[in-house]
Amino acid sequence: MRRRAVRLTPLELRERTGLDRGAYGHLVAFGLLRTDASGRHHADDLDVATAASALARYGLEARHLRAFRVGADREIGLAQQILEPLRRRRARGAEGPDPAQAEAELLSTMLALHVALVRSGLARGH
Repeated sequence: MRRRAVRLTPLELRERTGLDRGAYGHLVAFGLLRTDASGRHHADDLDVATAASALARYGLEARHLRAFRVGADREIGLAQQILEPLRRRRARGAEGPDPAQAEAELLSTMLALHVALVRSGLARGH
């Protein structure tokens, strides 16, 4: 799945999302934001910073959001286990599902499951 081409400096990211220097530093320290080798942020970081800024209005700080990073890392590991065999088969020239299409479908389905589980847990007073 191709993302829009966004390359922002940390200052540009902070300006676009309303994060102050301290909040930005905490998001970096907790692994929620990561720059590339040139010190720039990509589209996903813009999305993360925007969400973190919105959640800050509810009193959530980077330390609270660390659980999202841990959960996402676990989901990434699971997705990689599923997608890697597809990628290897495709690299060998074998027929089968397009890995990019499979990744998009898998991501969409995993996110739908995540939302359903959270919504269900809240409805039941988890």
